[in-house]
Amino acid sequence: MVIPFLGGTVTNWAVDMTCLCTAVVYMYLSICAFQTTPRNCRFGRTCGLAGTVLALAVFLVLIIPDVLSSGQLAPGDYLVLMLWSLAGMLYYHGALVRDRENRLGKSMIMWLMMFFFLFFATTMWTRVQSEKDILSLSGKDGVSAVLTTGSLVTMIVVVISLIVLFDLFSMMLGRERELDKKIIQAEERNRAKTTFLSSMSHDIRTPMNAIMGFTSLALRSVDDSEKTEDYLQKIYVSGGHLLSLINDVLEMSRIESGKIELNPEPLDIPQTLADLETIIRGQAEAKRQTLLIGVDGVTDPTVLCDKLRLNQVLMNLASNAIKYTPEGGTISIRAVQTAPVSDGLAPYELRVRDNGIGMSPEFAGRIFEAFEREKTSTVSGIQGTGLGMAITKRIVDCMGGSIAVQTAPGEGSEFIVSLVLPVAESVQRETAESGQETDFTGRRILLVDDIEFNRELAGDILEMMGFEVDMAADGCEAVERVRDAAQEPTTWS
Repeated sequence: MVIPFLGGTVTNWAVDMTCLCTAVVYMYLSICAFQTTPRNCRFGRTCGLAGTVLALAVFLVLIIPDVLSSGQLAPGDYLVLMLWSLAGMLYYHGALVRDRENRLGKSMIMWLMMFFFLFFATTMWTRVQSEKDILSLSGKDGVSAVLTTGSLVTMIVVVISLIVLFDLFSMMLGRERELDKKIIQAEERNRAKTTFLSSMSHDIRTPMNAIMGFTSLALRSVDDSEKTEDYLQKIYVSGGHLLSLINDVLEMSRIESGKIELNPEPLDIPQTLADLETIIRGQAEAKRQTLLIGVDGVTDPTVLCDKLRLNQVLMNLASNAIKYTPEGGTISIRAVQTAPVSDGLAPYELRVRDNGIGMSPEFAGRIFEAFEREKTSTVSGIQGTGLGMAITKRIVDCMGGSIAVQTAPGEGSEFIVSLVLPVAESVQRETAESGQETDFTGRRILLVDDIEFNRELAGDILEMMGFEVDMAADGCEAVERVRDAAQEPTTWS
């Protein structure tokens, strides 16, 4: 709407540029039609090819001087085309910077074509403008001035476009390298998972074989209650070990998918270590190990922290220390406050040290990677998933802390967890009254599960707790049971 008010010359520029753009767009659409049309549709592919040739011919007639006297662009058209090409390169440069999903691709062909287009337009503008001005000037000095001016404009535009092109090339090369790095990392992770599954096959089969074997023996010894009880106890232990393997794999999957959430709550550090000692003391005594647990310089014992996750970190480190320390060894677990409170925050270190078998420097460097174990359980006789330390590292990272290891073969290991935690108000320790249990006798409950084995197992456990259990195999049946129960005087629990 504004262009007509700028005069007939500018209007002609707009018309010429519209024709040129129309030819480019039509040629692009014709190429797309040719490429996407099935090979057995000859008419469609012929139309696409014909449209491409026709649009290219119109484009060349418009842009190349002296092809047709009526089709040549004016000098101003070439100037507009030159500035338009330069603006396009700058625009797509910005678009590429913002393109985080590689939608613009990784090929330099488009950019090279734009540069060639820009260079050609600049050269043509210089030529046409020079010819026009030379005709209106006389004398050698006037001709030289025109040529010098045109060459200078061409050089400036080409230099600017080369700078943009080089920056684009550097940017795309950097993305290529980053992509290659990610591909290599993904291949290494896949290779580690393959190695993990291969080396862990023995670990998975061991508890499964024990469960199947002792179940078979228990079925044969039903009349011998002592043997049956022993077999069931071994089945229970083997099932617990298998469950821990599965839980580690699921926990790692949940952490890697970003589904881990922290729930800070007031936590008393000395009490947390005392609770940990209660849990692991039996394991250490079974191997006649000395267990030392305490705090050093903790002047602010109450902090805000996810108690469940911190206990998980401590349990992983303590269990590994017990597992990889021979009988008669020593395990030390200490909490240290390394500095006073500042702005409501205080730094703490949790140190877990043992004098066990230690680790080689090579393995210590990758101990926090998933699916890594220095030896398989077949060689070491120690079972595990190789995920415990990776899970520990991910949790510590989520808590904003860090974890390091100091170790050497035969000299034991020390894991140091560093955390900066908000200092909380004093925690009201809750003391559970022992010996008091909730009586569920006579309470009625509806159990819904589509797997019969699960219904039977859960039903027996609930009945042992005193519940009266009704069962449903699916949601529809459950709704019917609830609807029928609403007509009964008995209420559901």
